[in-house]
Amino acid sequence: MKWINRLKDVYKTIKAADLKIGNLLFYEVVIGISLLPLIFVVFSLLYIWFAHITDDWAFKVVEYAIKIINAILTGQVMACIIAYGAKLRDSDNNGISDDDERSNK
Repeated sequence: MKWINRLKDVYKTIKAADLKIGNLLFYEVVIGISLLPLIFVVFSLLYIWFAHITDDWAFKVVEYAIKIINAILTGQVMACIIAYGAKLRDSDNNGISDDDERSNK
């Protein structure tokens, strides 16, 4: 529980910091979605270990989940997501991204 409270404190300090990121919620969602398979693998391995499961199917599920993590966290995918997030930047907070405002002028 101590490390969970520590993570909450770190999250609060990041939220309180004056970051110049165009859309912080976008990056929070992307990071959250990227961590879901990793959390699944960790909990699956813990369940297999504590339940003493030695069947082959359980390890195949974990192996498949690790392949999903490798597909999600490749450099190309993360670069595309970050580039798309940069296109969502809205400096005047009117709800229209800066790229769309430039193309409409």
